[in-house]
Amino acid sequence: MERTEDAAQRPPDNVQRKEPAQIPGDSEAAECRNIAFCTQKDLYITIFQSHDEVSLWQNRREGKENRMFEVFGEMDSAGEINAAAEGLKNEGDKENLCRLARENGIDTAFAEMYFEGDMETLCDVAAAAIGKIEAEAAELNPVEIVADWVEYIKASCLDDEELARAVRKRGKNLKGCIGSMLAWSFRERYKVDKDIVKAAGINNASVEMGIPGMGRAKKLIREYYLGKGGETA
Repeated sequence: MERTEDAAQRPPDNVQRKEPAQIPGDSEAAECRNIAFCTQKDLYITIFQSHDEVSLWQNRREGKENRMFEVFGEMDSAGEINAAAEGLKNEGDKENLCRLARENGIDTAFAEMYFEGDMETLCDVAAAAIGKIEAEAAELNPVEIVADWVEYIKASCLDDEELARAVRKRGKNLKGCIGSMLAWSFRERYKVDKDIVKAAGINNASVEMGIPGMGRAKKLIREYYLGKGGETA
């Protein structure tokens, strides 16, 4: 029997559907807007600009749904993704298999290969973690140094299976990781030498910065996902 369009939009019966995550309200957006690396005399060097420019909140005002994990829910591991994928494959449901892949940041080409029997599983531990990061990044639209931090996380997942498993866990997310790094940046800010400030063409201002270097950023990433000291919590 040919499936109707409505039926094609429904997840399979053996997969739990979860409601879309709630998008932050205006008060939370204002808090984000006030995070800055530089202070005094209205001089701000910010990572995320005003909340008007953050797509997650922009989507809220435009009435768009947050589509991340909206059908199958946030999955806790590669094993959980692969179990759902196996069920869909056994049912011959290629459409929802591709939807499962998209929700988890996995290229649908891999879903098609898995469906055709060219791959034993839809994803491994690293692919599941990197896919989650990419799905979350698509919601946040990180730029400049924050985009670099995202790449650090993805690269680390390729090299460190323990970290990759932790990244995939429910309760840990890219927003929280970036937030912890911004908090460190604000807490550890230092006053920039006045000659550097002058060379930048900034007059009559005291400038403070606190952007972590690559080594520090990677340490902060491990601490967020694995617990204090970068060990499994």
